Amino acid sequence: MISGFATPERAARSLDAVKRMLDTGAGIKISAPGFDGFDPTKGGVTTYPPGAKENGGIFLHTNPWVIIAETLIGRGEQAYAYYRQINPAARNDRLDEFECAASRRNLPYSFSHWGVSPPARCLSRNSPCDQVPTGPKAGAKTLDSEL
Repeated sequence: MISGFATPERAARSLDAVKRMLDTGAGIKISAPGFDGFDPTKGGVTTYPPGAKENGGIFLHTNPWVIIAETLIGRGEQAYAYYRQINPAARNDRLDEFECAASRRNLPYSFSHWGVSPPARCLSRNSPCDQVPTGPKAGAKTLDSEL
């Protein structure tokens, strides 16, 4: 889409699929579904639980590609909605919904490198958090910044 190679119809269908299959409400997942259990034929991606890191996690540096693509096909409102999902300042009033235990919270102005998505819950360096958040989006949490 960004290259201009896809037809407008195909670009729209592709982005509709991203919305339907990869949008978590806290960012776009890198893939879905995640692998459930280690598989030596697939490698390291299967060492993470489903929804974490390369196994279906939310990589915040890839979300802008979707934002750019939505903008290029004229869907600025959807692009802005995706931006607000990952914008740290847009969620300062609901930190408990997005963050793990208080000791692992992001600074309110910093982006996490990646975050977990459903079905993973709250992880920090592949370990359970001290407390498991609750709320309407308890399955979609961001992790601490890797500064």
